[in-house]
Amino acid sequence: MAERTPEQEVERARRAEALLSDPQLREAFDAYRARLHDQWHKSPARDAEGREKLFQMTVALDEAEVGLRAMIQMGKAARDKMQQMEDAAKPRMFMPRIGEVLVNGPPNA
Repeated sequence: MAERTPEQEVERARRAEALLSDPQLREAFDAYRARLHDQWHKSPARDAEGREKLFQMTVALDEAEVGLRAMIQMGKAARDKMQQMEDAAKPRMFMPRIGEVLVNGPPNA
């Protein structure tokens, strides 16, 4: 996979944040998680294989959310990097050294 630009990372973060804040997606995730838990709770203890599958499905659902949250964090880091690059490109005003001001007086005096 090709490396993404900081702009692409910021856009991915924006989309991931939109997904995680979407009420219908939240409702779907929560309902699915509840169904998995209910099925696990009702399953007989002797059905180790079925219970393990339910557990794995719950973990997979959690990992989907973790992946979206990771995209958001990577986007924030990319946005910070872009801001640092932008700040570094700006011309800076430097303060004269204290000794020069004491000896020569303030600049442009």
